[in-house]
Amino acid sequence: MSLDLKRRLIAQLVESSRLLRNYIDNRAKGRGTTRAQWIVLFRLRQQEGLSQVATARHRVLFSAHGLPERVIKAGDPYQSQVEQTAKAIVHMIGGDLDWSVCYQSRVGPLKWIGPPTESEIRRAASDGKSVVLYPLSFVSEHSETLVELDIDYRHLAEQAGVPKYVRVPTVGTHPQFIHGLANLVQAALWSTRS
Repeated sequence: MSLDLKRRLIAQLVESSRLLRNYIDNRAKGRGTTRAQWIVLFRLRQQEGLSQVATARHRVLFSAHGLPERVIKAGDPYQSQVEQTAKAIVHMIGGDLDWSVCYQSRVGPLKWIGPPTESEIRRAASDGKSVVLYPLSFVSEHSETLVELDIDYRHLAEQAGVPKYVRVPTVGTHPQFIHGLANLVQAALWSTRS
């Protein structure tokens, strides 16, 4: 593949990504029902995890990928969006849910947003609560879910004395998620033609 072709493909990918992000941002700002549809799907996934702890004392941890604090301070809305999404899911679940947003995958020497997922797992253990961990900012299974959450954090939970550790699956290939993505792409394509 020539360098010129690579540059054109990257430019097309960047433009497509920008259009899709603008469309998603507009929908999330109340210009449609897509945000509500995502929240319903996230709630369904979370309830699958909650069903595994039944009446046991538990805490829901919404774990999202962390970012350096300086990125957020520079104006990136990511942390606010993560926290608003978690609140919306909790609101849809209802009841008196014990929950927290936390952040994982910290690397390097910079100060990152928190609290760290590890700290929240230890806090749940010290409170004698089971953990239902939902990978809020991840839509597919990969190393940060299959290794970090399923192996490393499960091991940490066992060592810390968490009574039960339940990791909720990502939305992955759930038909409702795929349908929603298809709608977003189709709408983004149509918006570029008008």
